[in-house]
Amino acid sequence: MRLNIATRLWLPTLAITGLLLAVGTAVSLRTAGQIQAAGEALRSAESKLYDAAAWRGLTQANVVRVVASLIGNDPALDAAMKPEIAETAARITEIQQRVDAAAADPQERAALDRIAEARKAYIAARESAGQAKAGGDAAAAKTLLADKVQPAVTAYLAAQQAYVDLQRAQTAAVRAASGTERMRSVWAVLAVVAVVITLLMVSTMLTVRAICRPMARLVEVARRIGDGDLDAEVDSGRDDEIGAVQRALAAMRDALRGIVGQVRQSAESIQVASSEVASGNADLSHRTEETASNLQQTASSLQQLTA
Repeated sequence: MRLNIATRLWLPTLAITGLLLAVGTAVSLRTAGQIQAAGEALRSAESKLYDAAAWRGLTQANVVRVVASLIGNDPALDAAMKPEIAETAARITEIQQRVDAAAADPQERAALDRIAEARKAYIAARESAGQAKAGGDAAAAKTLLADKVQPAVTAYLAAQQAYVDLQRAQTAAVRAASGTERMRSVWAVLAVVAVVITLLMVSTMLTVRAICRPMARLVEVARRIGDGDLDAEVDSGRDDEIGAVQRALAAMRDALRGIVGQVRQSAESIQVASSEVASGNADLSHRTEETASNLQQTASSLQQLTA
């Protein structure tokens, strides 16, 4: 495909502009999608982390109330803490249901299963101590509190803390994944920029080659014509602006050939005419000399006749 110089100069610019627009659009859409996905994942992870921390905090507060109720012998204190324990237990149940519904990862399910087992052991130990206290056996209640309830509480809270740590680690992983995706976008943009620079350099090299080499040949041909070499060959097969200059230079060479031919023909005609004039002058001089000689002879004859 033959292109003129203007098209060759505009083509890389238009191609790179289109490529940059396409890359910018793609990166913008990808970045918007990444931000939305990362935001949703981060909000979900932070919500799980908040629920896990709240769950553990409420559980720890309720455990403290239950232990205080088991240790103390004040009915008024028990009556005051009973509605608080019930209210906290209701909030714990609500959070637990939300946590169970949001858990989809196998690690989360395993952690929740461990919490459920620890909770069952804690409830069983708490009920045994409560039954002993309700039966009037305070010593047995304290023994159960020390031997059963406290270890069950420790295991229960440890299981919940493990779930909190898991959610914290997953939240950090979501943040790291978001940063990694953004860095991938950055590297992709840098790669595209490198490709654009490479294409720009290649297109510039090809454009320079397509323009400078023919121009150098034109300069050489013009120099030869200026030196009088009217047989210099001019390549006029291009269809661009350089081809127009080549054809104009070829036309100038042909015109100079015609002018030189006419001058040579005129010079030859002048030479022929000069030769004829010179020949006529020589003949005229010869005749003049003959006439002069005849006149001298005539004068001599007249003198003799007179004598």
